[in-house]
Amino acid sequence: MNEDKKFNELDTAGIKAGDVMAFHFYVKVESVGTSSDGSKQLNVINLENGQRFSVTGEPLIKKGFSGNWFGEEITLSRTKIIGILKDSLNRPIQIKFVKKDGSDRTMICRFLETNDTGYAQVEELDGDKLQLKQVDLRTMEWIIVDGTKYVVK
Repeated sequence: MNEDKKFNELDTAGIKAGDVMAFHFYVKVESVGTSSDGSKQLNVINLENGQRFSVTGEPLIKKGFSGNWFGEEITLSRTKIIGILKDSLNRPIQIKFVKKDGSDRTMICRFLETNDTGYAQVEELDGDKLQLKQVDLRTMEWIIVDGTKYVVK
């Protein structure tokens, strides 16, 4: 990380028509419905601050990412799936692995990094609060990311 890089929170008073912006946050869908104009609507809660809001319109919703939904399943080697995982920063991922106690664990998370011992550092997104966790990639069975489920051969 660059120590010289600073982050200044956006002053909303300075926003004007024509500005280019990006919004990136993780939400949990509380309900799916239809807005007053007949458009698809997701009622969601922001996982960082608990704020509730709606996302309306099929084109906008399709630009989102889901760690739950997949339209295709592909079987690959563990090494290739780990490569896909490393290329999936800032995406919700569902991962199934075996915990140290031998029990299966499925988690929705976002990938942060791997270390030399075969573990991935992730931020759990499906708990009561955002938490950092370690996942033993040697016991990974599958991941879901960007609409594809990758199963270890």
